[in-house]
Amino acid sequence: SVVTQVGSTLRGIEDDEDESNAVQKRAAYSLGQYGASCSGDELATLVDHICGEQSVSRMITLNALLQRAFANLQGAGLFARCVQEIKKNGKSKESDIKVKVAEACGTVLLQEAAEALEGGEGAGGDLPSLSQVLPCLVSLLDPKGNNSSEVLMTAAASLASVATKDCKLLAPVISGLLSVICNLLGQVSSGPTKVAVEDLLGACLGIKAGAEDAFAYFNTLEVDAAVKKQVSLSLLKKVGARSA
Repeated sequence: SVVTQVGSTLRGIEDDEDESNAVQKRAAYSLGQYGASCSGDELATLVDHICGEQSVSRMITLNALLQRAFANLQGAGLFARCVQEIKKNGKSKESDIKVKVAEACGTVLLQEAAEALEGGEGAGGDLPSLSQVLPCLVSLLDPKGNNSSEVLMTAAASLASVATKDCKLLAPVISGLLSVICNLLGQVSSGPTKVAVEDLLGACLGIKAGAEDAFAYFNTLEVDAAVKKQVSLSLLKKVGARSA
């Protein structure tokens, strides 16, 4: 079929070392889009292709696939393999791959957040993959884990995007997550990374409802002393003013 031919052509471009890096990346992204239109067997073959090696282009394809064919992956019983691939790539030493891993974790959680909120579960709705991808994101938020500022900011942005949908979606892990965030906050001095981490903190506490409400929510949580010391109403007001 035409769809099959498209997939074959895109794979050829992606693997062609004579093509420029930009062209290969575009082909990798288009492969993920192709996954939304292909048959179940072709989708399984595409997931095999993604899992065949660790590379930025394979992660680009996986990210596009998660964005465009999330339900197809679930329906075909292929989603668990995708999550395993994300976790495997999360152990990479390459910053470019780790950035894509952070994006993939965010995409998975955002897709599940949309399903939870659509189902009317809302506050405290279930994110089935949270326990699997959160350790990956936490490792990418570790300032001692040889993570570049781009990796740190991407991981922070991925979690913040979920928390912004509904901060209660992260309620099952909020205490531990706040410890991770505050640890990172104490390690980054200034600049865009610090802003991204502060914004993540605000999002996790529901800053869109206002700094006072966010601080009130914080005060209902059981957190360690180091976290209590870091989080203040004035910090949340600063974050709130930025996001207003």
